[in-house]
Amino acid sequence: MKFGLDIRAFAVVEGFSALSLYCYSWYLDAVADNWGALVMGNYEFIMPIPYTVKKGQSILYQPFFSQQLNVLGKELPSIELINQFMASIPQKFKLAQFNFPNYLIQGVTDFEREEVVCQYLDLKQDYEAIASGYSTNAKRQIKKGFKNELQVIEAEDLEAFVSLFKGTVGYKLKFTEDDYSRLKTLMEFGLANNSGKLFSVQKGDEVLAMGYFFIQNKRITYLKGASTIQGRDT
Repeated sequence: MKFGLDIRAFAVVEGFSALSLYCYSWYLDAVADNWGALVMGNYEFIMPIPYTVKKGQSILYQPFFSQQLNVLGKELPSIELINQFMASIPQKFKLAQFNFPNYLIQGVTDFEREEVVCQYLDLKQDYEAIASGYSTNAKRQIKKGFKNELQVIEAEDLEAFVSLFKGTVGYKLKFTEDDYSRLKTLMEFGLANNSGKLFSVQKGDEVLAMGYFFIQNKRITYLKGASTIQGRDT
């Protein structure tokens, strides 16, 4: 098997297995400084590789707002194939630090590994079954929301979201203007291709909270959200 570094933007082939939101070309365009892809054969398998250059050094990295990378193909890649992809990372990348889904890296060798936990909620069950697993505090907060007659409304005002996020969350995370610019660009792409949804939580006309979600490949992915002080109280 031969691998090559392809620095052309590609549209992920429909029907690829393990299709990840974070591997679409439009998503990588928005969040990565630069990116290419390791390609096996005639695009039988693809591994996107976002990279940046610092002090003349090329670094393969996990971009902000991007949870993980993946190896895409018509079928799930084997551990042997994953190891071959890892070994095929060009030598010019002096440092490689990125996140893979856990099932892909069980047998990966020659890399230091650290487990990072993320949350998934299976929505195949009906609401009653899902809600039965909520914590006591979550149930109490939901009841409070109904009691205060809050409404969830689909919105499009990204400037309002960024402003709310800056004032309540972003400054704590020490976001830079470049981070805000990438976040807005990413959300604009999502709204334009009908994969992104912005929602506001309101009491009457007052906006108490806003959240942005991607809906792609039978999965809802929470991107970012923010709440006012009153929003947290109600």
